[in-house]
Amino acid sequence: MLTINLQTKQVQIFLLSYTLILLFSALFILPVHDTYYYFTWSQKLQLSYLDGPPLIAYLIYITTYIFGNTFFAINIISVICLLGSGYLIYQILKDNQNTQAATIGLLIWLTYPFASTRFIITSMTLDGIEATTSLLIIYFVNKLILSNNKKYIYLIGIAVGLSLIAKYNNILLIIALIIYMLSHKTYRQYLFSYQFIISIIIALVIFSPVLIWNYQHDFASFKYQLHVHDWTGSYDEVNNKANYGIKGIFFYLVSCVLGTLHVLLITLWYLLYKHNKQTLSPIVKICLFSSIFIFTFWLYKSYSAHIGLNYMLSLSGLLIIIIASLATTYISTKKIWFFILLCATISTIMQVDRSIVHDRDSVDYAKYVLNGPLTRPFAK
Repeated sequence: MLTINLQTKQVQIFLLSYTLILLFSALFILPVHDTYYYFTWSQKLQLSYLDGPPLIAYLIYITTYIFGNTFFAINIISVICLLGSGYLIYQILKDNQNTQAATIGLLIWLTYPFASTRFIITSMTLDGIEATTSLLIIYFVNKLILSNNKKYIYLIGIAVGLSLIAKYNNILLIIALIIYMLSHKTYRQYLFSYQFIISIIIALVIFSPVLIWNYQHDFASFKYQLHVHDWTGSYDEVNNKANYGIKGIFFYLVSCVLGTLHVLLITLWYLLYKHNKQTLSPIVKICLFSSIFIFTFWLYKSYSAHIGLNYMLSLSGLLIIIIASLATTYISTKKIWFFILLCATISTIMQVDRSIVHDRDSVDYAKYVLNGPLTRPFAK
């Protein structure tokens, strides 16, 4: 009989096998252009950088110190982020539902090719770290709500601080959570406690390197991030004045949302329709509200700015939590297993393709591998 539970041998074998595939692929997967860019950050550590916060640079510095200047040293960060964020999804669902829902959430997250694989495993950038730290926030919020133990507010402060030195986009989740808690009497108490004030201080201390760097550089990073993706800007790779307005919104909905979240959105719609007006667990409600808030903000912003497909990664994590919490009731185990195996197959093919050097004469490959500091098996 097919089951989906972390305690069963079939799930353990699948999980072990897929983890080994991830680790083996980490030896060969070619960094994207942005990854090479962040590697140069790690060669000259600063408090922060013009193009983003510093956590990724320090992680690359640590892993290259341990494993040398290798592809594995860079790609292992992606593997850790994927497995770590998967663990958080598992624990969130286990605490609210059961081990079956938790296992479903874990396996979908690990294998979903259009978000997790595309934007974490096959491209080590800020996005994987953003997704992990955003789920860390949700994990501690969930612990706070279930236990009513205000010590978790301090841990939320730590998670918030880490999320802000991972990627600025995490501010949207933070704002969404504050709005949600303010609007619910049960949770409002947390925002008016002394623990909350201390947690703000903790987050600011962790975020202080970014604040100091920006103060020293006339807040250049904040100003840059506010306008770098504007359709009418001058950043040639993403700016296109012709997309300003309705075309930009259309691009966001079709390319970003549907291009990344299509299967998740269809599944979510079906599950919510079947669930009708039945009660959702508190954390599922929070994930749903946060998803709608983040989606709406980017929808508004897409009128005047380019919204990348990778911006949907953290949103996909929230959606998977919602889907997994309902899937066991309305979708058969056989169909869920089929979907997971299909996702794993597609994701493995993507990893293989990304490990093949299609253009040995590319500027990045020549500069960083053939004639540079990074080494890769069979590179020459």
